[in-house]
Amino acid sequence: MDLRLVCKRLNEYANLSIACDWDNVGLLVEPSEPLLVTKMFLTNDLTEPVLEEAIKKEVNLIVSYHPAIFRPLKKLTQSDWKERSIVKCIEKRIAIYSPHTSWDCIEGGINDWILSAFETKKIEPVEPISNLIHPSGFTKNVKINVSSDIQENLVKNVTLTDSIRFIGAKKLIQSNEADFFEMEFLTSPKGVVALMESIRSLNNSDLNAFSSLRITNMEKPLMKNSGLGRLGYLSKPLRLKEVVEKVKSHFQMKTIRLAIANGKSLGRSLSL
Repeated sequence: MDLRLVCKRLNEYANLSIACDWDNVGLLVEPSEPLLVTKMFLTNDLTEPVLEEAIKKEVNLIVSYHPAIFRPLKKLTQSDWKERSIVKCIEKRIAIYSPHTSWDCIEGGINDWILSAFETKKIEPVEPISNLIHPSGFTKNVKINVSSDIQENLVKNVTLTDSIRFIGAKKLIQSNEADFFEMEFLTSPKGVVALMESIRSLNNSDLNAFSSLRITNMEKPLMKNSGLGRLGYLSKPLRLKEVVEKVKSHFQMKTIRLAIANGKSLGRSLSL
């Protein structure tokens, strides 16, 4: 499969836009085209032994959970193991992709997998994140006051476009000359420009027509069950010792490191 298509599929699973701002995610090393991915290698960290194993297995795409490149590289030499790894990947035409916090944040991602070690009655993100787009598909709310004759023509001009949706018109206080209406629209960024052009043409380029214009960004709702971290409410309280055993079993580890607060013990009961 073409490398770009593989990256597209990975991005569809977890959009890179939901990763933390400080993170470095996505395609980090891209060999010269064309690159057909025939074998992928998944790892938590791209260390030199891991890279050697990947080379022996003849993979041409490494998906490394933690970014192989995090801080900016000022040089690529043989003096540092991370730099050596990147150079070798380029030489061997091996691409590197890192999802990191995008896989943490998504529903069903790393955080949810960790919590699946326990029976929970409720799970919620510690830091919820907003949707990437507004559910309606529009991003701007536009209101403007126009006369009755302009109102009728404006609705005819703009309601048939995909980038503008007419919400309604509210009659304002009648003046001596004409009735005025407050018109409300939802638009995309491009729709704002189209709407302004329609208003300008109907007002014969009179800039005073824009004196009552109000444009506000529409607030994006929070994504359902997605975000940084997870807060899990246990179905029944567990002692700290039981929690440790469940974590060890879930990760298939014989031992884990645990820091216990002063005055606390493994017999402490937890419900959250």
